[in-house]
Amino acid sequence: MDRRLKRLIYTCRNITGAFSGGLLCNLKMLDGSTIDLLTSNKTDQCKIHIEDSVGININQRLNLYGDYYLNTAKYLKDWNEVYNSLDVSPLQIYDAFHIFGGLHFPQSNITRFSKRANIFPADKGQLKFKQTGLHIINVLAIHKAHVLYDIPLHEFSYDSDELCSGLFQVNQNPSKYHLYHIYDMPHYNMYRLDSLQYYLLRKNLIPTDKIYDLTFGYTVFQYGNRPTYIDYVDKITCRFDNVNLYVKNAISGHDTSIPRDVYLNKISESRYTLIIPSYDNSCFSLYRFIESIYLDCLPLIHPDCNIDDVQRSFDVDLSILKTAIPFSEDNRLKLLEYFKSKFLVFEKNFIGETND
Repeated sequence: MDRRLKRLIYTCRNITGAFSGGLLCNLKMLDGSTIDLLTSNKTDQCKIHIEDSVGININQRLNLYGDYYLNTAKYLKDWNEVYNSLDVSPLQIYDAFHIFGGLHFPQSNITRFSKRANIFPADKGQLKFKQTGLHIINVLAIHKAHVLYDIPLHEFSYDSDELCSGLFQVNQNPSKYHLYHIYDMPHYNMYRLDSLQYYLLRKNLIPTDKIYDLTFGYTVFQYGNRPTYIDYVDKITCRFDNVNLYVKNAISGHDTSIPRDVYLNKISESRYTLIIPSYDNSCFSLYRFIESIYLDCLPLIHPDCNIDDVQRSFDVDLSILKTAIPFSEDNRLKLLEYFKSKFLVFEKNFIGETND
């Protein structure tokens, strides 16, 4: 990692939200560099929250395009006209751009597989919608500066369904654009980035006594196959005596979910958790997996989970965990140590930068 670089970071996610911790920890890799935060906020609330949550220093908060969007851009013909009109000269001073959590607004058809993916920004959807529009204009500005000034753009897709800037229908700079995920996903042209591992390996973990057999929390969406796994979860949890089960059901309205930090504390006090298929069945919930083994909680994997890309990315065999039957405590601990040796390592950095 080159600590001399001047970096500009941006995220489309809610930085101060209850579930922001899972994203913000990925910023720890930038610690020591000169980091500026691009935002549409007019206070330092987000800057302070990142510094307090992650333990990195943000040099300054920059609101360069908020007023331009509100006063001018939202009245233009479409996003393509906005893109062409943007003055990105203030961004030419940076050595690298970093987007952590890009455009992902399913209700606005701004996703990798939406009908807008092959058109944007030559459309006007959400042009006048402030909450989405402010994010779009900042991402467009970074993309334009990346192309115009030949500055590397590192985009970390927190959700593989994000409409990454590499899919925009504008000029591209493929030699300086790098798209990442938590593991290699060749069919999406995403490369593995060990940013979560970098963060976890620098924490001072205090071992916790195991007082629960299993803890699991999940969301039942109104779309996808999630409702079909309710019976599976109910059946497998019956195999354990002391269970914490948290469900947010968007169909029935039933909600027993808890804050992320409380949930992770329950995981640390548990011997097992579960991994069920993501709403994108081609993906695997590796964030949950890595956080769980870090906390000495062994995940049991649903048979339908797609583990192929993860296994190739980390040169590991996860098939033994595709079971509904708990292991002996001795084998559970041995499996934890094995998977920690495979996953809790920092090997994959930003492309073009070295590890330190």
